[in-house]
Amino acid sequence: MRIDNILSLVSPPDISIQKPIDWKMVETSIGLILPSDYKNILDVYGCGIWAEWIILYFPSYPVHAYDLNRAPKAILEGEREFLLELSPDERIREFPYSLFPEKDGLFPFGVTVQSDRLYWQTSGMPDE
Repeated sequence: MRIDNILSLVSPPDISIQKPIDWKMVETSIGLILPSDYKNILDVYGCGIWAEWIILYFPSYPVHAYDLNRAPKAILEGEREFLLELSPDERIREFPYSLFPEKDGLFPFGVTVQSDRLYWQTSGMPDE
């Protein structure tokens, strides 16, 4: 869903208490160019819970578990440790994807309130 569609459905907050996000610094830190719609949503709406269900990782979020600069790295490290415990056959069956920064690797960008992780597959250009 494009940011224009979201704006027509959900009004942005009346007042923003967040500082402008330096996306170039964030993207350099995580090693990935993020989709424009994701950046626009965070620029307009800030951090918080969507529909009482989805939490998007936010740069410099005070809770490390939701911080875009920290959470994805920790999650990817944990996923790699888990995958080391699987046999090659189990890995293909249980987790048939690569992890960022591998080619086309999955990158975590958010989580649900029940700890289901949300990932992008980092293939192609960010806005495709």
